[in-house]
Amino acid sequence: MEGWVAESYPAQTEMGQLDVFESSVPEEAHYSGSEAFHRALSEESFETESLALRSIIYDDVEGLWSIELIDIHSYEDYVIQVDDEEN
Repeated sequence: MEGWVAESYPAQTEMGQLDVFESSVPEEAHYSGSEAFHRALSEESFETESLALRSIIYDDVEGLWSIELIDIHSYEDYVIQVDDEEN
């Protein structure tokens, strides 16, 4: 790991690289990854506000989005599944 992390509160660090990807709609899906992420966050409530997005994966066989979040303090994983059913 390169860079530094200050142990102050709130923590401070520097970012090495940020990749931004376009959110596209998979051929078989009705929602884009960002739309599925928005639905997941609006349908769930969390005890912590310290969550980071780990992954968004679409399963075209099941028609489900799996959104994986991680608590940046406890490293606990949360997986939310969103049905890609069009309303």
